[in-house]
Amino acid sequence: MRAVRAVPRHPGTLALIVLLGIGLAATQPLSAPGPGGECAGAGQASRSFVRTELYFGLGRGDGVVGGAEFESFLAAEVAPRFPAGLTLVDGAGRFEGTAGDHVVEQSKLLILLYPEAEPEADARIESIRREYRRRFDQEAVLRSDARACVSP
Repeated sequence: MRAVRAVPRHPGTLALIVLLGIGLAATQPLSAPGPGGECAGAGQASRSFVRTELYFGLGRGDGVVGGAEFESFLAAEVAPRFPAGLTLVDGAGRFEGTAGDHVVEQSKLLILLYPEAEPEADARIESIRREYRRRFDQEAVLRSDARACVSP
């Protein structure tokens, strides 16, 4: 059996997330937006949005990113850039590290839903990723983007 350990820096991130929360808006998994961005059949008042997920590993060289540290980061860097809302989920990540070892660490999954036409969303997301890497000495913050039909 291989040893499981946390490492301070890693290029990959979570392969397994344990979801513990519910989002502020619901995506419709069986009805992705069509080529023109329409959300036909996804419910009344459905709109085409982008769903961005950011995976923040909490392991670092001097231990872990603590709850108060992460909350401070969220309040200073994320909430002002996405004041309409966000969802944060605690996770348990597992991935293969650069040396081929298996790494297990606690993580945070940030889910952002915003209109496709929202100006500067990409730049705001990239600034969040850059600041987290800088502040907490991380090699990466995994980003995943998908189009979603969203209805209240």
